Amino acid sequence: MPGVPNMIGHCVAATLGDAPHANKYAGISVHNGAGVMDKTFPARMRLLTGPEFARVLKAQTRVGDRRFVLYYLANSGGGARLGLAISKKIARTSVMRNRFKRIARESFRHHCHSLPGVDVVVMVRNGAL
Repeated sequence: MPGVPNMIGHCVAATLGDAPHANKYAGISVHNGAGVMDKTFPARMRLLTGPEFARVLKAQTRVGDRRFVLYYLANSGGGARLGLAISKKIARTSVMRNRFKRIARESFRHHCHSLPGVDVVVMVRNGAL
């Protein structure tokens, strides 16, 4: 699926500190139709329920590297949506888990305009953080 591998590369670079915005909390600045800056991550852009995650994971369509795996599945909603799965086994502290989530959401905001209607679940592999 076009654009999904680019999202992995961006996540890896940001997690390792190679991205220029890796240490910032703010999202990408996007102008909406009214000229107002939008830095939100609304519910329509997220996978929210267990069945939504299960549907994407069951499809087994994935791309990954030694640090991350992205599962993806076309959706009928029209927009790209993101789900994050990071276990306490991989990142023991909430600080580490939340840092990864911030970076992954930021990467998704950067790339969601180039993704078709797709649901993406990002999972972290051992040794990524």
